[in-house]
Amino acid sequence: MMPELTSIIINTAHPEEMLQFYGRLGLEFECRQISKGGQCHRAFLGPVELTLYESQTPPTAHRPDLQLTFRIKSLEQACADLAKIKGVECLMDPTLLPDGNKAILLDPDGRAIELIEG
Repeated sequence: MMPELTSIIINTAHPEEMLQFYGRLGLEFECRQISKGGQCHRAFLGPVELTLYESQTPPTAHRPDLQLTFRIKSLEQACADLAKIKGVECLMDPTLLPDGNKAILLDPDGRAIELIEG
């Protein structure tokens, strides 16, 4: 089964400019309050969700500026295979959460990659 891209999350210190930029490309965003305060803006590109989070703090390994989410067939196998690659770091081992079985890894360039089984 080919992995399916399900979401792109961008943390930004410039939410208004980002909304203007992506809005001019034709995306229509909805604003949502988030539990830790603040808000995020979501738009859909077909089945892919693009989310903009406002963040004034610089990116870190545990809160990078970009996160991609993929739906895959076998989470445990994918995590084991990916962990063998130099530079890959596991931030969250496979965990059953209310919205599915998930893991979060950093790719060799430090981008957050969320994997969802399904």
